[in-house]
Amino acid sequence: LPGFKQRKRALAARYIELFDGMANVEFCVEPQGTESIYWLNAILLSDDAEREIFLDQANAAKIGARPCWTMMHELQVYKDRPRAGDLAGAAEISARLVNIPSTVTLMGC
Repeated sequence: LPGFKQRKRALAARYIELFDGMANVEFCVEPQGTESIYWLNAILLSDDAEREIFLDQANAAKIGARPCWTMMHELQVYKDRPRAGDLAGAAEISARLVNIPSTVTLMGC
């Protein structure tokens, strides 16, 4: 397991370097004072239009990127169910967040 964790963190380090300084995109890094295994890598785009452009380009290049999630209340089965509180913050992130490939076999990790 330690070697696996090391490879996951090496991939994340490559992504951090790749996305550093790029306009309109932010790699989701571990919070200060924590140590992530980076099981699932994600980026946050500036808005939903940028997310769609990124997804179109990545998938056209055969890079398996996808929107991070569909919020539960947006699923047909739950659309008429009660929900707690204001979900505006979660909706704003959901519209901009993208999962990017996270397998340790990428780029020799």
